[in-house]
Amino acid sequence: MFALPFVFYSAGVLVGLFYILSFSLVFWLTHAMYADIILRTDHEPHFVTYVKTYLGNLAYWPAVAGFSHDLF
Repeated sequence: MFALPFVFYSAGVLVGLFYILSFSLVFWLTHAMYADIILRTDHEPHFVTYVKTYLGNLAYWPAVAGFSHDLF
């Protein structure tokens, strides 16, 4: 929360704007890809289920540990 004002203060306005624009683009792309997965999948929208469907069992268990509330 305080990192971005610090970047503006220490590096300048142009670098700060670059970081705001680039991180906004990354967050937008991440949400757009997740929305695309939700719209293309027929089953209930649960993050852990998507991980198991698209990434397999190896990525499933860390997702269960981090997002166990999505299972219920």
